[in-house]
Amino acid sequence: MTGVFLSRSLGPENYGIYTYAYTIAMLASVTISGGLSTLLLRTVAQYQLQEKWAYIKGMKRRANQVVIAGCLCVGAVLSTHVVNMDDVLVKTTHYMSLLLIPILSLAAVRAAILRGFNKPVWGQLPDDIIRPGLYLALLLLVYSVADLTPVVAMAMCAVAGFVALVAGQYFLNSNTPITILAAQGGYEDRKWIRQMLPFTLIAGIQILSSQLDVLMIGAMLGNAEVGLYQVAAQVVVLIGFPLLIINYVLTPKFAQCFIANQLVEVQAIVVGAAKIILIISIPIVLFFLFIGESFIELVFGAVYLEAYIPLLILMVGQVVNAWLGSVGVLLNMAGYELLAAKALCASLLANCSLNYFLIPSLGINGAAVATSLTLIIWNVYMAKILWDKKQIKAGIFGLLMSGKKVLR
Repeated sequence: MTGVFLSRSLGPENYGIYTYAYTIAMLASVTISGGLSTLLLRTVAQYQLQEKWAYIKGMKRRANQVVIAGCLCVGAVLSTHVVNMDDVLVKTTHYMSLLLIPILSLAAVRAAILRGFNKPVWGQLPDDIIRPGLYLALLLLVYSVADLTPVVAMAMCAVAGFVALVAGQYFLNSNTPITILAAQGGYEDRKWIRQMLPFTLIAGIQILSSQLDVLMIGAMLGNAEVGLYQVAAQVVVLIGFPLLIINYVLTPKFAQCFIANQLVEVQAIVVGAAKIILIISIPIVLFFLFIGESFIELVFGAVYLEAYIPLLILMVGQVVNAWLGSVGVLLNMAGYELLAAKALCASLLANCSLNYFLIPSLGINGAAVATSLTLIIWNVYMAKILWDKKQIKAGIFGLLMSGKKVLR
């Protein structure tokens, strides 16, 4: 709903300016906190099983320190880039987006700890309900009294994010067990750093690969094309939404099952999740296949009709991504994060190369082809690794290969 409102009220050019600045801020945030969040989720779940309360408290403290230091460094680097921009509107929007980096980074840490406590609803509520809901309300309020610009939209995004961050801290304090609050902080810094590095690499490559098309369109084509492409990208996310929720809820469970070597239970969960994803995603695919063009015109406006072809192309990659399920999450929770990182590095290079050659000739359609192809190859390869290492059948393969049993 927020994306629809922004695209209609700003128009393709200004919406592209906003999207480009937000994408850079999000990339910076994930670079700082992405690997740390995954480590927190897995390690907090492990420490709970082992009743190592002091280490949970120490890890929470270290995580905040790492995020603050990272935000200062990344913010300083990005500021030197923004100061050289010529367009005042673009420059101001990017400056405003720098406020999002610490907000998003700290929010990710709090959400990861809550998920590690097996409190996925409280972890999800601030960033997926409070922040977008408040953001939309603020945008409507501003739009009713004044013209909406990319700078104002970014400022309202920062305000909503800060309120959600405060709410997330309250939820974390309320759901932290007394045994952790009463414990003295324990630290395993070398172990945490060693484990965090591949997770950071994975998170950085994942988000860069997912947003590389937007960045390269902005650099090679312009802001208006970014706005058109973003409409296609945000609509097609609906196909992967069931997988997103399933990953959010089940990741702590996967971590605990792998610790206990309960591979049969993991396979059963994967098959159950695949059934849910198929039931939800197939009607969405059919909807966009047959009346997607009319949907774009009705919801976003006729000016965004050029987004329909990229939408169909991106939909192919998202279908494969959703139907193969939680391959990346499963490998990370099973302790194969280095293999996942290598696969992601290869996919990032492929994505960059394909975008470089296809965008000049095919425009935003070329970016969609590059993104879909890379997503398909990465998911199939990760599914193969998961089978080779743990003999767990990813996603739809779990339904089609039900006769094969888990061997180890």
